[in-house]
Amino acid sequence: MRKYFYLVLLSFLLVWMVGCVPDNNIPIVNTISPLTGQRGQTLDVTITGAYFSGATYINIGSTDVHINSFEVVSSTEILANITIYGTAQLGPKDVIVTTPNGTGTGVKLFTVSGMPSITSISPSSGVQGALVDVTILGEGFYGVTGVSFGSGITIENFQVFSEYVPTMMIVSINISETASLGVRNVTINTTHGIATGSGLFTVTAASTAPVVSSVNPAFGMIGQTLSVSIKGSNFNSNPESISFGSGITVNSFTLISSGEIQANISISSGATLGDRDVSVTIGGLTGVGEDLFNVYTLI
Repeated sequence: MRKYFYLVLLSFLLVWMVGCVPDNNIPIVNTISPLTGQRGQTLDVTITGAYFSGATYINIGSTDVHINSFEVVSSTEILANITIYGTAQLGPKDVIVTTPNGTGTGVKLFTVSGMPSITSISPSSGVQGALVDVTILGEGFYGVTGVSFGSGITIENFQVFSEYVPTMMIVSINISETASLGVRNVTINTTHGIATGSGLFTVTAASTAPVVSSVNPAFGMIGQTLSVSIKGSNFNSNPESISFGSGITVNSFTLISSGEIQANISISSGATLGDRDVSVTIGGLTGVGEDLFNVYTLI
C-alpha cells in the first residue's frame, strides 16, 4: 500500500515538474511575403517561421518601416500591415519578431525599392561608329528590363552591379555610323518605374584624318625662310603640329579654312636636299602628303 502511495505521488510530481518547465523556444523568422515594397507604400505582409505564440513586437528595417498593426495567426504565421516611409533607405531589411521567450531575426528578408533615378554617366559622349561601355550611376536599379540612348544607338548588353542596393550599371552600346549628332536622353526601364537622365550623353562626329594634297610653293632653297600654302581637306580645327621633316622649322601656321593652312618655314643650311613629305596633325590624327616639298640649293 505504501509503495503504491509513493508511485502515485511520484507521478503527480513528474506531471507538475513538466508543467512548470518554461517554453524557451526563441522565434525563428524564415520568410516574408511579398519580398519587396516601394517607398511610400502601405501593404499587408505575411511573416512565416516558428514559435511566434505570444509575439509582442515585430520590426522591419529598423526605422524605415512603420508597423501599423499585426496579428499572430498561429505559432508559425504573423499577418502585419506596414507603411514604408518615403525617406526609407533602399535595399534589404531585417525582419524581427519578439516574444516573451526572446527575439528572432530574419536577415535581409524584405527589400525596400523605389523609383529609379540617374545621377551621372561616364563617358558622357561617343563617336559615330563606336562601341562604348558606359557606366551609369543612380539609385533604384531593381528589376531593370531595358535601357535606351535613343535612335541610332543599339544596346548590346547591360549588367547591374551592387551587393545589396543596385546603384551602378554598365551598358555596352553600339553607336551607328549614321546616328544623329547631338545630345541624347538616357532612359532606364525597371519593374518599379522609369528613370530618364536628360541630356546626359552626346553623339559626336567620327574624327577624320586631315588630307594633305599640295604645297605652294612646292620648293625652297637651303637657308631660306618662306611662307607656304598647304592645301587639302578635313582641316576642321587648328592643327596641333605641322612637319616638313628634319632640317625644316615650322615657325608659325594659321588655319585659313577647312581646306587651307598658311605656314611660315625656315630651311636650315644643313637640311638634306630632295623631296619631303608634309604632315598635318589635327585632333590626334595625322595626314601625310608624300613628296610634296623639295629642298634644293644653287650649284
